[in-house]
Amino acid sequence: MRLPSFSSSPSSSSSLSSSSSSSSSSSSSCPPAALSIYQLARLNCHQRLLVNPFQWTGRHIELLQCFFEEPSLAPSIALSATEPDLIDGKPLGSCVRALCSERHMKTSRIFIILGGRTGPFTSLNRTHFYFNHEHICDLPCDLYFLKSSFDWDAPMRSRPVVAYIDRHKIDDLRRKNVPRQSNRRRHSEPTTALFHLKYKKVTPPEPVHDPYIVALLISLAYHQRYALQGNHKEEPARTHSTFLV
Repeated sequence: MRLPSFSSSPSSSSSLSSSSSSSSSSSSSCPPAALSIYQLARLNCHQRLLVNPFQWTGRHIELLQCFFEEPSLAPSIALSATEPDLIDGKPLGSCVRALCSERHMKTSRIFIILGGRTGPFTSLNRTHFYFNHEHICDLPCDLYFLKSSFDWDAPMRSRPVVAYIDRHKIDDLRRKNVPRQSNRRRHSEPTTALFHLKYKKVTPPEPVHDPYIVALLISLAYHQRYALQGNHKEEPARTHSTFLV
């Protein structure tokens, strides 16, 4: 998916970038200037936008001017035919095949591949979502950092490079985050029906186009920028995050 740069600060000017030409001759074909999250919330105050990311909908994606693209295969890399790659003593191919056959073990298999004893990464089980410079909530995921540069005493100063979450895990977490009014003593059909209606309203029709992915990428971008600024490094023109579904 493509995600424009943004700012959640109320003092920031319109800061989402556009790839269209700035020439006056093509200005009529340019999309409207994108705004910060704060500005979008103020302009659309009649809509319920400031909610937990698990309750984001397609409207959030539309207002943030994000869109998903069809996935494509990465270019093939010539592999050595002498010895197979091993991960914790097991062939890499067996770990990859296990990802397809054992859904409940996907998270641990991904960690074995990326962050095992011989892997280059270490991980945390969440990232933080900020709005208006305040920590709003934690976003569950497996967030990977290079072992060589990770600081356990100050993880926000370390730059994340890869995030992973299984789409079935997103569904489970969304169901737990949908508000419900339940009476433990007895079953209420109207209350159950209302819960399912709320859950359906925030469930994307296409799982791989989940708005939670957008919120997670925004959180990753914030974390990366904070780490770069904290390390007094010049921010690159573009910061690429990788999200695996």
